[in-house]
Amino acid sequence: MKQIKLTTATVSTRPTLLGACMEDVNHELYGGIWSQMIFGEAFEEPAADNGVSGMWLPVGEGMFELADGGYSGSHRQIVTDSAIANRGLNKSGMYFKSGMDYRGFVMAKADAAETAGSAEVTVSFRNADCTAVYAETSFTVSGDWAKYAFTLVPSAEEIDGCFVISVKGCAAFGYVFLETGEWGLYKGMHARRDVGEALENMGIGLLRFGGCMANAKDFLFKNMTGPVETRRPYKGWWYPYSSYGFGILEFIELCEKLGVTCVPDFNGWETAEDMRDFAQYALGTDESNEWVQLRMKSEHPQPYKLEFIQYGNEETVTAEFAARFMAACDAVWSVSRDITMVIGDFDYHGHPFDDPYNIPDECVPAAYNVAPGQPPLRMNSLINHQHILEHAAEQGMAGKVWLDIHWWCEHGDTPLPFPDCTWSLYRHFETIAPDSGIKFCVYELNANQHDFERGMANAYAIIEAINHCDILPCMGSANCLQVDGHNDNGWNQGLLFMNNRSVWYQAPGCVDILYNRAMLDKKFELEGDFADNTFNAAATTDGKRVSVILLNRAEEAVDVEVELPEWLNGAYEYEKTVLSYAKNTCNTADAPETIKVPDPELCSGEGKLMLTLAANSIVTVVTK
Repeated sequence: MKQIKLTTATVSTRPTLLGACMEDVNHELYGGIWSQMIFGEAFEEPAADNGVSGMWLPVGEGMFELADGGYSGSHRQIVTDSAIANRGLNKSGMYFKSGMDYRGFVMAKADAAETAGSAEVTVSFRNADCTAVYAETSFTVSGDWAKYAFTLVPSAEEIDGCFVISVKGCAAFGYVFLETGEWGLYKGMHARRDVGEALENMGIGLLRFGGCMANAKDFLFKNMTGPVETRRPYKGWWYPYSSYGFGILEFIELCEKLGVTCVPDFNGWETAEDMRDFAQYALGTDESNEWVQLRMKSEHPQPYKLEFIQYGNEETVTAEFAARFMAACDAVWSVSRDITMVIGDFDYHGHPFDDPYNIPDECVPAAYNVAPGQPPLRMNSLINHQHILEHAAEQGMAGKVWLDIHWWCEHGDTPLPFPDCTWSLYRHFETIAPDSGIKFCVYELNANQHDFERGMANAYAIIEAINHCDILPCMGSANCLQVDGHNDNGWNQGLLFMNNRSVWYQAPGCVDILYNRAMLDKKFELEGDFADNTFNAAATTDGKRVSVILLNRAEEAVDVEVELPEWLNGAYEYEKTVLSYAKNTCNTADAPETIKVPDPELCSGEGKLMLTLAANSIVTVVTK
C-alpha cells in the first residue's frame, strides 16, 4: 500500500511544465509543419546523370541541366521542351484534396542563351506516374528572374501525386513554392492547419525552437529574414540541404497564435550585435530602428510577448562560451530587461558530485558545439557558470539567467538518476552563487521511442518537475513532431505524428493531454515514502479543487491511499481518468487512436482517496 498525504500548497505551477521542442530532425519543419509541399524547392541538391536536381524527377524526353547561378540557392534548373516533377518529401507522394484550392509560385526566367526570350510554362497536379492530370494552368516566362504565381484546384483526390512543371521552349527555375489555400493553413500563417490544431489541442504551454539544429554553423538569425524565396539553403546539422523557410521568426508567430510560451534557441556563435538586432525585431519600440521597421512591415506592429531567449545548445560552458553568452545577455538586455536568458547547457548524469569545481568525467558528457576543427570538450567545473551568474547580478539582472539541461527519458529505468543529479546541481549553485535566482529548464526529454513505455517515462519526469517546480518551472519533450515513415536520424520520439494528409498523437502526446486536464495552479507538498523507480505522484489545487496524478509503471497493480487536505472534508465527487496499455503500444496512421485519453469517469468518495492502480497505468483524479 502506497500512502500519500497532501499538506501545504503555496508554490505556483506554470503551464510551461508541459512543453515540447521543435527542430528540423525527422522533418518536423521542412516536410512537416511548414506548409510548403515542395521538397527541394531551391534545386540545391546535386543532379543525377539525367541533369535534374536530386529531389526532382524528369518527365519524358527532353533536355535538362542543373547549372550554376540559382535564385536563392547555388543552382538553377534548366528545362528545355520537357517537364520535371516533384513528389514532396523524399519523393514520397503529395496529397491533393478534390475541389480545394492550392496556391504557389515559381521563380523563373527564360534562358537567353538557348531561347528567343520566352517560354511557355504549364504547372499541373498529376498522379504518381504522371498519366492523369487533375489540374493545370499555363503562363509565359520571359526576361530575368520573376515570380509567377498560380492557383490549382484538383478535380479528384490523390494521395500519391506529384507537381509537374512542363516547358515549351527553354526556361530556368530557381525556387518553387506550393501550399494549400487558406482552408489548410493554421490561422493564416504558412503552417499546416491540422498540425497547428493538434498542437493546440494537446494543451502544451511551451515550445522551444532549436536543439542540435541550432548548432549548425550557418543557423543564424539574419539568414532567416526576408521572403522565403530569397533565403539561401544551408548545410544543416541533420541534413546537408536544409531550408530556412520555417525559421525563428515563423516560430515566434506560431507560438503567438498557439498562445504558448516561446523559447527561440540561437546558435552559440551569434554575435552580440546580431542578438541586439533580434531583440529589436522582437521587442523593440523605436520606430526609427531598421529591425523594428522590418517587424512592422511584417504586419506585426506591436512587440511580441517574448519571455525567454536561449543561447547555445548542449554546450561546454568554457570561459570562451561564457564571454559570448554574457555579451549576448548585455545586448538583449539593452533592448529589454524583461528577458530571461537561458544557457544552452548539456546534461548531468551518472550520479551527483560533491565538488562543483571538480566534476568527475562520468557525470558530464563531452559536448561538441566547439569552434570548427576543435575536438569535443568536457566541462569539469561550474566556475564559468558562476562568472555568468555574477555578471548578471552586477547588471541588476539576478534571476534573469536560467540553465537548460537535458534528461534521458525512455525506458522503465529513466529518467533516474537525472532528477537526483539535477537537485544536487541546484544545491551547488545555491552555494557558489547564492543570490543568483537561477532556475532550471529541461527542454529535452530525449528518447529513441514513442511507445507507451516512453509515455510513462515522460509522465514520471513531469511529476518530478511538478514536485520541484520552484527549481524547475519549464520542461519539454524533444522532437515534438515526426513525419511518419521518415525517421532518418534515429530520434524516433515524436509526440505528434503526421503524413501528407493526417495527424495523430503518440503516447507521450497523450500524456500531455491528460496532464493538461489535471494540472491546477499550485502544487501540494507531499508526505510519505511512496516514490520509487516505478511509482510516483504529484498533486495540485486551485483552492477549490484537488487534482492528484498517480503513475504505476510496474508489472503488477498497486493500492494507493491518499490523505486529502482537511478543507476537502466529507463526501466528494471526482473525475478519474486512466491510461493503461502494454508498454510497446503505439498509434499508427491506420489505427491512430489505439492509445487515446478517454473521457473521465465520475466517481464519489468520502475521507481518504482509495485507489488500485493497474499495472502500467497513469491515473488522474480531479475533485468536482
